[in-house]
Amino acid sequence: MGLSLARNRHVVLSDGQLLELCREGDTEAFAQLWERHRLAGIAAARGIAPGLDADDLVSAAYLKVLELITRGRGPTGAFRPYLYRVIQTLAADSFRSPEQPSEHLDEIPDLGETGPWEDNAFDLNATARAFESLPERWQAVLWYTEVEGLAPREAAPLLGLSPNAVSALSARAREGLQSAWVEAHVDMQLADTGCRDTLERLQRYQRGKLTARASREVSAHLGGCASCTAVAAEYSTLNRQLALGIAAVVLGSGLGASLLASLGRPIAQGGSAGAPEASGFAGTSAGAASVTATAAGAGAGAAGLGA
Repeated sequence: MGLSLARNRHVVLSDGQLLELCREGDTEAFAQLWERHRLAGIAAARGIAPGLDADDLVSAAYLKVLELITRGRGPTGAFRPYLYRVIQTLAADSFRSPEQPSEHLDEIPDLGETGPWEDNAFDLNATARAFESLPERWQAVLWYTEVEGLAPREAAPLLGLSPNAVSALSARAREGLQSAWVEAHVDMQLADTGCRDTLERLQRYQRGKLTARASREVSAHLGGCASCTAVAAEYSTLNRQLALGIAAVVLGSGLGASLLASLGRPIAQGGSAGAPEASGFAGTSAGAASVTATAAGAGAGAAGLGA
């Protein structure tokens, strides 16, 4: 990528760029990731494992992440959700026998039943398929703006974009997720042309973007089709609880709900309501240097969380 923190201190690099530098052996890049995300990790750790020392848990999580990175694995997109998963795995391992650590960090977590899907009226797996179909950058911007509620100016350095670009990308990503979710349901309704036409127009219908005639057609179909009415209700739920849905897809439903609670995020609605203060970007350079030095000394001998 031709970037080095030692030679380009004035350049604000995205998390993805910093991770690339980490894989090239740049310890300053790892220190910057520590500074950006340590406090957010501590807040999450307190919610995930209130009985454990949050500072120690986060330091151990950074060591594990760095070890994975040096082995060519680890995160490639949004850094924080990966960090949260490591924290959760280490917390779970602390209650198990030391001889039985988790070896499946990179596996997609099981989707439990916490939230609007608990009565099986909401297809969380469709949300998972839709989210996983999005470009990595879209997934990252949705995580930071929808799940963590960061303002565009706060998410901008993490993504290597300007605040205006973050706003535009977030809007496109949210619309893309909605479209992919609808498409997943369209594929389930191929046998019925009326259902397919209605679902293909559902996104524009609920946003008031259809012509009056098309809107009447969709409304009439929904009035007489229980299947499409149920999908429309799911679509509304997705938009009201987008943060919870994405957190559940990425972290698993139970951990996702716990994380939102620890961040002070409302789980009954999506959007930017209740956005927390930008406390997650602060950190201490001394702490970063300590973790980096310890990790360098541990090397490949540190216990891994394998893929």
